[in-house]
Amino acid sequence: DYAKENNIPLYPSCNFQYIGKDTLFDGFNANKNAARTLENMVSYTYEMNLIAQVNMSEDKKIVVSSKHYGSLISDFISKYSKYNINSLSLSMMGYYLNGDYNENNVIDRHAAKGHIVEQIERLKDKKFDLAVNIGNFYTLKGVSFITEAPLQSSNNYLFDSTVPFYQIVLHGIIPYSSDPLNM
Repeated sequence: DYAKENNIPLYPSCNFQYIGKDTLFDGFNANKNAARTLENMVSYTYEMNLIAQVNMSEDKKIVVSSKHYGSLISDFISKYSKYNINSLSLSMMGYYLNGDYNENNVIDRHAAKGHIVEQIERLKDKKFDLAVNIGNFYTLKGVSFITEAPLQSSNNYLFDSTVPFYQIVLHGIIPYSSDPLNM
Protein backbone atom coordinates (compact mmCIF):
# COMPACT_ATOMS: atom_id res chain seq x y z
CA ASP A 1 0.00 0.00 0.00
CA TYR A 2 2.82 2.40 0.90
CA ALA A 3 4.59 1.79 -2.42
CA LYS A 4 1.36 2.28 -4.37
CA GLU A 5 0.45 5.49 -2.51
CA ASN A 6 3.92 6.95 -3.14
CA ASN A 7 4.20 5.76 -6.75
CA ILE A 8 7.19 3.53 -5.93
CA PRO A 9 7.67 0.54 -8.23
CA LEU A 10 7.73 -2.73 -6.30
CA TYR A 11 8.84 -5.97 -7.94
CA PRO A 12 8.25 -9.02 -5.72
CA SER A 13 10.90 -11.54 -6.70
CA CYS A 14 9.81 -15.04 -7.65
CA ASN A 15 12.06 -17.83 -8.85
CA PHE A 16 10.12 -20.17 -11.12
CA GLN A 17 13.23 -22.02 -12.31
CA TYR A 18 14.18 -23.69 -9.04
CA ILE A 19 12.09 -25.23 -6.26
CA GLY A 20 13.65 -25.17 -2.81
CA LYS A 21 11.16 -27.41 -1.02
CA ASP A 22 8.89 -30.02 -2.50
CA THR A 23 6.17 -31.05 -0.07
CA LEU A 24 3.09 -33.17 -0.45
CA PHE A 25 0.05 -31.42 -1.93
CA ASP A 26 1.96 -28.27 -2.93
CA GLY A 27 1.08 -28.73 -6.61
CA PHE A 28 4.62 -29.58 -7.69
CA ASN A 29 5.72 -33.13 -8.44
CA ALA A 30 9.47 -33.53 -8.95
CA ASN A 31 9.00 -36.74 -10.92
CA LYS A 32 6.76 -34.97 -13.45
CA ASN A 33 7.84 -31.31 -13.37
CA ALA A 34 11.60 -31.39 -12.78
CA ALA A 35 14.22 -31.17 -15.49
CA ARG A 36 16.19 -34.35 -16.06
CA THR A 37 19.92 -34.96 -16.33
CA LEU A 38 21.54 -36.92 -19.15
CA GLU A 39 21.14 -40.01 -16.95
CA ASN A 40 17.36 -39.25 -16.80
CA MET A 41 17.51 -38.41 -13.09
CA VAL A 42 15.88 -35.40 -11.42
CA SER A 43 18.18 -32.42 -11.87
CA TYR A 44 19.31 -30.42 -8.82
CA THR A 45 21.40 -27.29 -8.42
CA TYR A 46 23.74 -26.57 -5.53
CA GLU A 47 25.67 -23.54 -4.42
CA MET A 48 29.20 -24.52 -5.42
CA ASN A 49 32.71 -23.38 -4.63
CA LEU A 50 34.19 -23.71 -8.12
CA ILE A 51 37.79 -23.65 -6.94
CA ALA A 52 37.43 -26.45 -4.37
CA GLN A 53 34.72 -28.25 -6.38
CA VAL A 54 32.58 -28.75 -3.27
CA ASN A 55 29.01 -27.88 -2.35
CA MET A 56 28.84 -24.73 -0.25
CA SER A 57 25.61 -25.75 1.41
CA GLU A 58 23.47 -28.78 2.02
CA ASP A 59 20.55 -26.98 0.37
CA LYS A 60 19.79 -28.32 -3.03
CA LYS A 61 17.12 -26.98 -5.33
CA ILE A 62 15.17 -28.87 -7.92
CA VAL A 63 15.60 -27.56 -11.46
CA VAL A 64 12.15 -27.06 -13.01
CA SER A 65 11.64 -28.08 -16.62
CA SER A 66 11.01 -24.95 -18.69
CA LYS A 67 7.84 -26.48 -20.18
CA HIS A 68 6.24 -26.11 -16.72
CA TYR A 69 7.01 -22.40 -16.20
CA GLY A 70 3.60 -21.43 -17.58
CA SER A 71 1.63 -23.52 -15.09
CA LEU A 72 3.79 -22.37 -12.15
CA ILE A 73 3.36 -18.72 -13.10
CA SER A 74 -0.40 -19.14 -13.62
CA ASP A 75 -0.76 -20.82 -10.22
CA PHE A 76 1.26 -18.05 -8.58
CA ILE A 77 -0.78 -15.28 -10.18
CA SER A 78 -4.12 -16.88 -9.27
CA LYS A 79 -3.00 -17.56 -5.69
CA TYR A 80 -1.69 -14.04 -5.09
CA SER A 81 -4.16 -12.04 -7.21
CA LYS A 82 -5.79 -10.83 -3.99
CA TYR A 83 -2.72 -8.61 -3.47
CA ASN A 84 -3.27 -6.79 -6.79
CA ILE A 85 0.23 -7.61 -7.98
CA ASN A 86 0.91 -5.91 -11.30
CA SER A 87 4.69 -6.11 -11.25
CA LEU A 88 6.99 -9.05 -10.78
CA SER A 89 10.68 -9.84 -10.76
CA LEU A 90 11.36 -13.08 -12.60
CA SER A 91 14.69 -13.32 -10.79
CA MET A 92 17.32 -15.26 -12.72
CA MET A 93 15.01 -16.10 -15.64
CA GLY A 94 16.90 -13.39 -17.47
CA TYR A 95 20.19 -15.21 -17.01
CA TYR A 96 19.93 -18.99 -16.65
CA LEU A 97 18.80 -21.35 -19.39
CA ASN A 98 18.28 -24.90 -18.15
CA GLY A 99 18.03 -27.83 -20.51
CA ASP A 100 15.81 -30.82 -19.78
CA TYR A 101 17.13 -34.14 -21.02
CA ASN A 102 14.02 -36.18 -20.31
CA GLU A 103 14.26 -39.05 -22.76
CA ASN A 104 10.59 -38.57 -23.73
CA ASN A 105 10.82 -34.84 -24.43
CA VAL A 106 14.28 -33.26 -24.68
CA ILE A 107 14.39 -29.49 -24.24
CA ASP A 108 17.69 -27.88 -25.18
CA ARG A 109 18.77 -24.39 -24.09
CA HIS A 110 17.36 -22.81 -27.26
CA ALA A 111 13.92 -24.31 -26.60
CA ALA A 112 14.18 -23.25 -22.93
CA LYS A 113 14.86 -19.70 -24.13
CA GLY A 114 11.68 -19.92 -26.20
CA HIS A 115 9.67 -20.96 -23.14
CA ILE A 116 11.03 -18.00 -21.16
CA VAL A 117 10.28 -15.52 -23.94
CA GLU A 118 6.77 -16.98 -24.24
CA GLN A 119 6.12 -16.46 -20.51
CA ILE A 120 7.49 -12.91 -20.58
CA GLU A 121 5.22 -12.07 -23.53
CA ARG A 122 2.25 -13.68 -21.79
CA LEU A 123 2.84 -11.64 -18.61
CA LYS A 124 3.30 -8.44 -20.65
CA ASP A 125 -0.03 -9.15 -22.38
CA LYS A 126 -1.59 -9.34 -18.91
CA LYS A 127 -0.16 -5.85 -18.21
CA PHE A 128 2.59 -6.92 -15.80
CA ASP A 129 5.68 -4.78 -15.29
CA LEU A 130 8.59 -7.20 -15.24
CA ALA A 131 12.13 -7.13 -13.91
CA VAL A 132 14.91 -9.68 -14.32
CA ASN A 133 18.40 -10.17 -12.92
CA ILE A 134 21.27 -9.62 -15.38
CA GLY A 135 18.94 -9.53 -18.39
CA ASN A 136 20.22 -11.43 -21.40
CA PHE A 137 19.22 -10.10 -24.81
CA TYR A 138 16.18 -12.35 -25.25
CA THR A 139 14.49 -10.75 -22.19
CA LEU A 140 15.05 -7.10 -23.07
CA LYS A 141 11.91 -6.70 -25.18
CA GLY A 142 9.57 -7.57 -22.33
CA VAL A 143 11.12 -6.19 -19.16
CA SER A 144 10.83 -2.79 -17.51
CA PHE A 145 13.83 -3.03 -15.18
CA ILE A 146 17.07 -5.00 -14.91
CA THR A 147 18.86 -5.68 -11.64
CA GLU A 148 22.46 -6.83 -11.20
CA ALA A 149 23.49 -5.53 -14.60
CA PRO A 150 27.10 -6.56 -15.24
CA LEU A 151 29.72 -3.86 -14.79
CA GLN A 152 32.70 -5.87 -15.99
CA SER A 153 33.57 -7.92 -19.03
CA SER A 154 34.15 -11.62 -18.70
CA ASN A 155 37.82 -10.68 -18.15
CA ASN A 156 38.89 -13.02 -20.90
CA TYR A 157 42.64 -12.96 -21.38
CA LEU A 158 42.16 -11.46 -24.87
CA PHE A 159 40.70 -8.22 -23.48
CA ASP A 160 42.98 -5.37 -22.43
CA SER A 161 40.29 -3.33 -20.70
CA THR A 162 36.61 -3.38 -19.91
CA VAL A 163 34.25 -1.36 -22.10
CA PRO A 164 30.81 -0.70 -20.58
CA PHE A 165 29.06 -2.05 -23.70
CA TYR A 166 26.05 -3.42 -21.80
CA GLN A 167 25.42 -0.04 -20.18
CA ILE A 168 25.94 1.81 -23.47
CA VAL A 169 23.32 -0.34 -25.19
CA LEU A 170 20.75 -0.10 -22.38
CA HIS A 171 21.26 3.58 -21.51
CA GLY A 172 17.99 5.43 -21.95
CA ILE A 173 16.11 2.31 -23.06
CA ILE A 174 15.65 0.19 -19.93
CA PRO A 175 16.43 1.30 -16.37
CA TYR A 176 18.98 -0.94 -14.66
CA SER A 177 20.90 -1.28 -11.43
CA SER A 178 24.08 -3.14 -10.58
CA ASP A 179 25.73 -4.56 -7.52
CA PRO A 180 26.65 -1.83 -5.03
CA LEU A 181 30.04 -0.39 -5.91
CA ASN A 182 31.04 0.17 -2.29
CA MET A 183 30.84 -3.49 -1.29
